[in-house]
Amino acid sequence: MKNLLKNISLSLISVFLMSQARAETQLSNCDKDEEIFYSCGTGKKVISFCASPKGSSSGYLEYRFGLPQKIELRYIVTKQDSSKIFNRAEVLGASNASTVIWFENNGINYALNDPVKGDTVMEVIKNEKTISRLTCKKDFQGDTAAASNFIEEKDQKAFFKLHGHE
Repeated sequence: MKNLLKNISLSLISVFLMSQARAETQLSNCDKDEEIFYSCGTGKKVISFCASPKGSSSGYLEYRFGLPQKIELRYIVTKQDSSKIFNRAEVLGASNASTVIWFENNGINYALNDPVKGDTVMEVIKNEKTISRLTCKKDFQGDTAAASNFIEEKDQKAFFKLHGHE
């Protein structure tokens, strides 16, 4: 009986340690002291929205795309620069709903669509046409509906205009 209890205890400890290791190895482009507003892996690359650390006087929310050691695209919104903004809309459909966060950078729109049902997708839109679409597959962290001072709430019509729909 003692051996059985010992084996069960060792099994529970190893399961706990493996789950801790897995949680620590989830990919994100956010630094350890930053808040992860939202992050997911697309297979080869990582999409992250990183927020300034709690209590920081230099508040920001930054989009980062690429790998943690090789960021390919950054877009930052700070308290000091009101010319940049992230937008968010709750988009309702016949059988689904989603939270969409988007921003415009050099004439290109980047929209993260996080539906209730289905895959989260990052869409790159230029001249009202989707030119790239990346599906989030793993390492989901954060919440696209979380409060942020750096996101302006819009109605779903604003999102539809990205695709040329009124």
